[in-house]
Amino acid sequence: MPEENNSKIVIQDLIHKATEKVPRKYLIIASREDRAGMSIVEELKQFGNYDIYITEKSMLHNENLDMEKIKPYDFVIFASKHQSEKKEKTLSVHSPGNWGEAKAGGGVGKVCRSSALFNKELFEMLNHVAREHFFDSKYKVSLECTHHGPLINKPCVFIEIGSTETEWRDRKAAFIIAKAIHNTIKNFYENPYREPAIGIGGPHYCPGFNKIQLGSNVAISHVIPEYALPLTEEMVREAIEKTEEDVEFAVLDWKGLGGAESRKQITDLLDKLYIRWKKISQISKIPEDDLDEEMNKGNEEKMEETIEEKETPKEAGENYQAEIMEMIDETIKEKEDEESVEDKTETNN
Repeated sequence: MPEENNSKIVIQDLIHKATEKVPRKYLIIASREDRAGMSIVEELKQFGNYDIYITEKSMLHNENLDMEKIKPYDFVIFASKHQSEKKEKTLSVHSPGNWGEAKAGGGVGKVCRSSALFNKELFEMLNHVAREHFFDSKYKVSLECTHHGPLINKPCVFIEIGSTETEWRDRKAAFIIAKAIHNTIKNFYENPYREPAIGIGGPHYCPGFNKIQLGSNVAISHVIPEYALPLTEEMVREAIEKTEEDVEFAVLDWKGLGGAESRKQITDLLDKLYIRWKKISQISKIPEDDLDEEMNKGNEEKMEETIEEKETPKEAGENYQAEIMEMIDETIKEKEDEESVEDKTETNN
């Protein structure tokens, strides 16, 4: 029995180390040429002292970045403007990188390291804050597929305001982004129950993956859109290898994969690489009505209640440990019961 107790202590210690929140050093980068990015970092200052690096020129291009300034940090958040031909008002989140040509910085066929878990929590928080301040009716909150530079050797994400000079100068939009960044950094922990995945197919603004990222247990890192197809082995490996977490499967926007021939080519390739895949329709999602009710809490008081009710990283770790220890206790008890039965059998013999 003493040996079993010692084993339990060792296992408990290992579980604690695996589930406790690991401090991260975050760096926020914006460009002096980017009105939206500058507005975001200005608004962020009211939430605390964050390390901010302002580039003189576009941060999409590696030659404009001082990599030595980035080196000491664990995670980089690029605060930026978003441009589009439709001039739609947007608040968006995406991983940087290129599946083909590098038309806007970065490397050819190379993407940045991305955290599926952080991207998910940032997107959830952005939606939450936008609805809390009744801003979701003014701006569309959306994921974007992986696109443009720069290419850095740190896990990173872009969070953007789109899509014209008017929106880039909108202080309320910048405040929403800044608050989402602050709340995510403050509350982030690596939830061991999430299912990290990559997304394949669909349009640039990822309506199908928005629902997955917001209303399911799946966390998406990189998204390969339909316009980047045909899918290659290099693209798949790049997406998976550049995801910080172990990718469990690929999520397919089935209607956004082209025709039957294209779908077969994609599923055959994933099968060849022994990568599990699921259609968006096969992912368990929170019903939209329930999701709307949850997201539309409305005011600051309810926001605080939601944060208080949500497990803290420490509580989540402790609960996870308790579950594992309970399983260990049950296993030990079963073993003792088996040994007791064996002893009785030997005595009777």
